[in-house]
Amino acid sequence: TLAIIGLGRIGREVAFRMLAFGMKTFGFEPRVPAEVAIKFGVETIVLSVIWPLSDYITVHTPLWNQRCMNC
Repeated sequence: TLAIIGLGRIGREVAFRMLAFGMKTFGFEPRVPAEVAIKFGVETIVLSVIWPLSDYITVHTPLWNQRCMNC
């Protein structure tokens, strides 16, 4: 099971490629509607649930001051 944090251009491409492997994919991206994520084979869930359910985690988000707690 793969978790993709950030479903922008790169995150969506990763999800699309995982479809070829038949991998179950979870995703988190507050700006992307669940209907869009489903087109890429991604089930959107909240971050607090995504960690224990995933074998692999990929992060595809920009580093902004709003997202960085220790910058």
